[in-house]
Amino acid sequence: AGRLSAASGRAKVASDTYQRLRADVRRIVCTSFMLWLPANAINFVFVPPHLRIAFMSVVACGWGGFLSYVAHREMEQDEQTTSSTVSGPA
Repeated sequence: AGRLSAASGRAKVASDTYQRLRADVRRIVCTSFMLWLPANAINFVFVPPHLRIAFMSVVACGWGGFLSYVAHREMEQDEQTTSSTVSGPA
């Protein structure tokens, strides 16, 4: 019985992840272009060659932080919506 419930839990997580990916992929790709195209242009035009890897690493860390923030912000909004629906209006 435990294996069945674990498998159904994983299926729900996979389904939720797929739905979020479908909903967010266009926005994330557009935002990615708005960051990475200028970052690469700045990197190759203004940053000295010996600092290019460090510059892009800093940009990548910022991008990862942004993606994490967006993902967790949306999860918190989903949880608040679910809890207000379950408990009803105050």
